[in-house]
Amino acid sequence: MEENGLPYVMGKTWTTDAFFRETKNNFEKRRAEGCISVEMECSGFQAVCDLRGLEFYTFFTSGDLLDAPEWDDRRKCSQEKCTQHDAGHFDIALELALYMTDKTRS
Repeated sequence: MEENGLPYVMGKTWTTDAFFRETKNNFEKRRAEGCISVEMECSGFQAVCDLRGLEFYTFFTSGDLLDAPEWDDRRKCSQEKCTQHDAGHFDIALELALYMTDKTRS
């Protein structure tokens, strides 16, 4: 990602399939474990890949914040640029795929 000038943070991710489980206590526990994000889909993809013997790579972008005093979806009305719906994320996915392809060939 450095080669492409893309800022990033690596860290643990908490996976849950129910937003109502994102309680303050669970949030604090996961933060203490080193989690920097929460998401809802990737554990299923990882389980299928583990079953099939496939590698799985992903990246996350921030949609909203759990640690803000009030919920903020971080998006202005009709905004798509610089959000989780930004088409530029497709470019990042392609760069990640090329990077991982190069790494597995080495």
